[in-house]
Amino acid sequence: MKKVDEDFNVEIKELPIDLLVENKGQIPGVPKNPRKISKRRFEELKMSIERSPEMRKLSEVKVYPFNGKYVVLGGNQRKKAYKELGYKTVLCKVLPEDTPRRSSENISFRIIMPLVRMIQISLQRIGRLMSLPNGVSVWRFMRKSRSRMK
Repeated sequence: MKKVDEDFNVEIKELPIDLLVENKGQIPGVPKNPRKISKRRFEELKMSIERSPEMRKLSEVKVYPFNGKYVVLGGNQRKKAYKELGYKTVLCKVLPEDTPRRSSENISFRIIMPLVRMIQISLQRIGRLMSLPNGVSVWRFMRKSRSRMK
C-alpha cells in the first residue's frame, strides 16, 4: 500500500485488463466518463504506448473496485489502447472500497493533477534544453515538425 495523499491510501498494482470496465456511470454519485478522442488521436496514443512502454509506470490507470470488477475513473482511453495492443495486465492505482463514492471523482482529480503538473514541468525543461524560443511549446514544435515531414 502506498500513501498518495494525506486522506487516502491508494494501492498500486497490476490488474488483469479483463477486470477493468469503462466508467459508464454505474457508480452512484460518479458521472460517466465524458472524454472521447478521435480515431487519429487514439492511433497516436497507441503509437506512443508502443514507442515508450516504460511510461506506463508514470501514468497508472485510476480505478475503483465495484461489483467484482474495477471501474476506470481515469485512463479509459489508455485502457482501451492497452487492450487493442494486446496487453493482458495494466498498472493501476486502486482507490479503497471504503472511499466515499461522491468523493471518488475528486480523489481521481487529486491523483491526476500532480501527474499532469509533473509532465508540464518536464516539457518546459525539454523546451529549455532544445533552446525553443519563448512562447513555443514542445507540443507546438513537435506538431510543426511532424507536418513538415509529411
